[in-house]
Amino acid sequence: MKNISLILLIIAQLNLVSYSQTKKRDLLPEAANFDKIKSTIVSAAAWHPFPTITDRDNWDTIDESKKKSIINEGERFINYEWKTIPASIALDFRRNGNRSRYENISFGKRGALSSLLFAELVENKGRFLDDISNGIWSICEESFWGASAHLSAQKAGNGLPDVTDPIVDLFAAETASLLSWTNYLLGDKLDQVSPLLRQRIKYEIERRIFKPYLSRNYGWLGFESKPNNWNPWINSNMLISTLFMQDDQSERIELINKIIVTLNNFINPYPDDGGCDEGPSYWNVAGGRLFTCLDYLYRCTNGKINIYNERVIKNIASYIYKMHIAGNYYFNTGDGAAAVNLDPALIFSMGKNINDGIMKSFGAYLNKQNQESAENYFFNAPVHLRLAALFEDREIETFDAKEALLRDFWLPQSQYAGARSNDGKKEGLYFAMQGGNNGESHNHNDVGNFVLYVNGQPAIIDIGVETYTAKTFSKDRYTIWTMQSDYHNLPNLNGFMQSAGSNFKASNISYEEENSFAEFKMDISKAYPKDAKVEKWIRSVRLNRNKNIVLAEDYKFSEFLTPLRLNFITCLQPIISEDGTVKFNSTDRFKNASLFMKYDNSKFEPSIEKIKIDDSKLHRVWGDYIYRVKLLSKENKLEDKIKIIFSQE
Repeated sequence: MKNISLILLIIAQLNLVSYSQTKKRDLLPEAANFDKIKSTIVSAAAWHPFPTITDRDNWDTIDESKKKSIINEGERFINYEWKTIPASIALDFRRNGNRSRYENISFGKRGALSSLLFAELVENKGRFLDDISNGIWSICEESFWGASAHLSAQKAGNGLPDVTDPIVDLFAAETASLLSWTNYLLGDKLDQVSPLLRQRIKYEIERRIFKPYLSRNYGWLGFESKPNNWNPWINSNMLISTLFMQDDQSERIELINKIIVTLNNFINPYPDDGGCDEGPSYWNVAGGRLFTCLDYLYRCTNGKINIYNERVIKNIASYIYKMHIAGNYYFNTGDGAAAVNLDPALIFSMGKNINDGIMKSFGAYLNKQNQESAENYFFNAPVHLRLAALFEDREIETFDAKEALLRDFWLPQSQYAGARSNDGKKEGLYFAMQGGNNGESHNHNDVGNFVLYVNGQPAIIDIGVETYTAKTFSKDRYTIWTMQSDYHNLPNLNGFMQSAGSNFKASNISYEEENSFAEFKMDISKAYPKDAKVEKWIRSVRLNRNKNIVLAEDYKFSEFLTPLRLNFITCLQPIISEDGTVKFNSTDRFKNASLFMKYDNSKFEPSIEKIKIDDSKLHRVWGDYIYRVKLLSKENKLEDKIKIIFSQE
């Protein structure tokens, strides 16, 4: 009998339900039963999640090489220039859409303070205290702790911050968390410089964070619409700040209760399969920060809040290794980047919490890779993850390290699937494909898009997104080239690209996989406007293991207006041959990734467009150039079937 490890055949139209129709799991309120457990919430005085600077027995056990690297990093910021943010730079976003100049100053200061903090914690000689104090004071003197791009939430709108109308955004909450950790970890050491430092931290967090959080119902809290990563990202920092800085127990309970209620709004609409529609790079601050919240809720209630065994929670965690391709490459969708750096301690601890051996081994693998990398993730991680790496997950150093290279994955609600030639091996061919709709969070018009990798290296790619500007989240979003279906691996039909909105979606989804093949199929015709005159466009990608990948298109138009065009985006060097073959050659950046694409040259005329990458965010991933290979139809057929074959030879 044929040895089939798993056969999944799912044929159904999977429509993403509206927010109002979302089933209400209410896992957190049910687990919390808040009226019963509020008396168990630990007080601020008793809250000691990690050793402070006076707990030398703990700090002195850190490996000497780690201590040295931490101190060296801190020394970079001795006599650091704590810049103010001029009004002209704060006005950049309103005037010209630029947010980078503001963020470079703001984020730079916070990174410097964090590095100085850890250097002092490790060394404990007072050598970094003045610079730390300068950083605290400079940040407390700022008019706004968040990003200039987020000031639309204040009554005055975008422009200069209105200090009389404090709002809570991602980075205001992150700043509060950083200052809360600094206050807790250094404690009386700050008082030796001046008692006013800690008093100022408390005052600023109360007026900038706690009061506006309790008094306003921001959209990201999820009471009226489906929330995105802002919800757990901000709530995780709110929870950390509350536990350290709010010593009034009644207000402490009020804050934690709102965190629980609003975090529940994030979990309720999440698909059962755990898929993050914002992509793996946003999972860090979506699913990843959800687990920070769950971790600290568990700790502060002495284990009374515990939902780690719920299926959706386990799936939210395992999503990240299911989307892993090889190295630091992940199947990216929407605004997500193809190359992602994850925190090893976060992955490992999540694996322990949900009892997932694959995830723990993956965390250990990431830790090993991180230590061998020139860019150590530790120095870019938030404080709570740095502390976890130093004190909680030392087991990660000796745990069996293994890269997550799943043979297949299938997320039926999110409509993501992928497969590779052989389980546990990056060698060979890999594909991943998405269905979904064009109204998802951080959406690109990319229903039916797919990527191909060869030997763990990208070949046919999803570009990702450029550096954010005012246009990125405006009515002009889809005028940006990276957002358009023409710059994804998708067809242009009768001169039309895909349209934005949740009504533009995939239908008739099916996925099947066996030992010998894996195939994902869908109709993407509904992702295009009615003016495209397309009645069906059934697209399938099939991996014949250890042989090839076949892209098949089965279409029908009600009217033929203009030649159809198939688009393929690549980071490799494409060369066209007259026999209907395009060879994608490896480059110095992407080695051992050559791929051949075979098409019917009686049906299509090929061409190549070279695209220069000027944006720094995209350049880090793809280098100087990418290419778009276009196949333009020679025939004016109302209906036809097309087959494109990709192989390594």
